[in-house]
Amino acid sequence: MNFEWTDDHLRLRRGAVEFARARLADGVMERDREGSFPRGLWDACAEFGLHGLLVPAEWSGGGQDLLSAVVVLEGI
Repeated sequence: MNFEWTDDHLRLRRGAVEFARARLADGVMERDREGSFPRGLWDACAEFGLHGLLVPAEWSGGGQDLLSAVVVLEGI
């Protein structure tokens, strides 16, 4: 298996980084200290498609392969 990131992987990662900066970054250090993650942020992750990355597209998931999911999670 080739583990090099493709242009598609890099696009996925950029999207994840942009999402995390826009929706998750504010208050991250305080949440980390508290060990909390509010429901609204969980819902934002769902809207972004994070929860269903590996679920097949025919089941309304992201249909991503494992390496693509890892790239997205690394971006987050």
